[in-house]
Amino acid sequence: MEPPTSTYTGAAEENPDPDAPLATTAWAAGPGLDCSNFTAWVYNYGLGIKFSGDVHEQFAGTAGPMGVRVPEEGPFEPGDLVFLHPDGNPNEASHVVVYVDDEHVIDSRVSAQNVPGVQIRNRIGWYRDAVLGAWRPIA
Repeated sequence: MEPPTSTYTGAAEENPDPDAPLATTAWAAGPGLDCSNFTAWVYNYGLGIKFSGDVHEQFAGTAGPMGVRVPEEGPFEPGDLVFLHPDGNPNEASHVVVYVDDEHVIDSRVSAQNVPGVQIRNRIGWYRDAVLGAWRPIA
């Protein structure tokens, strides 16, 4: 049985990640958890910290107990939720990842860096250059 369609939040069809394949599949809706539903699931399941799975609410800090806001320059700590933008708009987050260290993030996307699904990805390209800021739910 297939899981329900993702609750895709509507990022631009163009793939702004230069490290991903040149296709729109990295952003297309599909089965499973999109990025913000993944981060909400991780914190709810792993730590009992419950907040909405909406990327815009998470970025705004209105999704629930998001913790402490971290500026775009950091410093980031493992577990921080780092928000990214599609086109340089500092008011619109379209993607969220879990920070691991300065070289890695955990990301839930259909495809990025030629690997599908939830993966530890290299923090290069868009994962580094399009950061809007972060939230630290575990303060």
